[in-house]
Amino acid sequence: PSSTQWFGGCFGFRAGPAAAGSLLVLVTYFIGLRLFRRRGVAAVGAFFVAIDGLALTMSRIAMLDIFLALFVALGVWFLLIDRDEMWRDLPPPPTHRIPRVPHRSHRWRWVAGLAFGLAFATKWSAVLAIGGAGIFVAASEMLWRHRVTGSPWTALWRPAINTVLTLIALPAVMYVISYIGWFTNYHASDAGRDRCPGGGCEVGVAERAGVWWEEQLELVDYHRRLPTTHPYRSSPATWPVMTRPVLYYFERCTDEQVTSGEPCAVGTGNRAKILGLGNPVLWWTGLLAYPVVAWSALVHRRRPAVVVLAFLAGQYLPWLLVGKDGYFFYATPLVPFIAMSVAWLCARAAASSRLRWVPAGVVGLALVAVVYFLPIWSGVELPRSVLEARMWLHSWR
Repeated sequence: PSSTQWFGGCFGFRAGPAAAGSLLVLVTYFIGLRLFRRRGVAAVGAFFVAIDGLALTMSRIAMLDIFLALFVALGVWFLLIDRDEMWRDLPPPPTHRIPRVPHRSHRWRWVAGLAFGLAFATKWSAVLAIGGAGIFVAASEMLWRHRVTGSPWTALWRPAINTVLTLIALPAVMYVISYIGWFTNYHASDAGRDRCPGGGCEVGVAERAGVWWEEQLELVDYHRRLPTTHPYRSSPATWPVMTRPVLYYFERCTDEQVTSGEPCAVGTGNRAKILGLGNPVLWWTGLLAYPVVAWSALVHRRRPAVVVLAFLAGQYLPWLLVGKDGYFFYATPLVPFIAMSVAWLCARAAASSRLRWVPAGVVGLALVAVVYFLPIWSGVELPRSVLEARMWLHSWR
């Protein structure tokens, strides 16, 4: 049963997303601990997620993207546990090279596959994170084999098969399982009513599976033909700078309501809106952090930067290749990795005597931004001039 069946009404619609958003902060902290090995840096990353406007607004409305973000983050966390166990079992020098690769348990990779499967069952765009996970696993397996045997290709077929099973087959199975309600209540579906108008005919498993597959193809065709004329659609190239956040709620008192004496949701001259806008300090500082993360990952091959870059770029860059506009809230699964990028930047700055002020400055400004933008993240009634002052870009209006 859904949260609406358990609790009913608006609370039921909001309980699930609110829980997912809260857990996302916790999981981000656990990911940070695995990456940075420092509680302070992990806490800063989790803190940035907690005060991000996009994560906050998506945690307060009945949409799927906050669940997608949570399941992706869980998958990454479990995958990091799997990788840590792999490196922990590395024989110590000077006898670290052995002629053959020992067998290892991959239980945490299977758990990661379950999490990615839940993400894929939530939204198809989870395939981007799954692809990033596959690349990360392949690269780390080759590096581990090189350290152990001297060659990255030794018995590479074993992790290749396991990766296909855990990161492709298992998520696919989870996706099909998510339709169990459709299969068991086929007679109540549109296809079932067309096939059995009276509800009394029998439809075999094979026929149901065939109809299900046709519906999947119809979904693909629907998204392919979906027009891009919605006023709140935006180019993925603009998401990092947040040029077009999505408006979820807007209230004002119109002249007609004032003239007729009709009650207004807000006072005359006031406005209330909920805008799915990220914390500008976090997102715009991220523009400075990404080159640092990329340099640390590609040149210095620092593990935390490699992981953050893999899942940040892996979930964002494919949108640029689609060639169609989307909605800014599609970037919700990026928030934990944007937060960790900025946390990494702060950690690097803290290591320099000249830049030790940067972490406190970024955190302080982010807190100021929370106080300033919280009214438009939560729909607080404001005088029109006060609300308009928060629309820093014309495209936010």
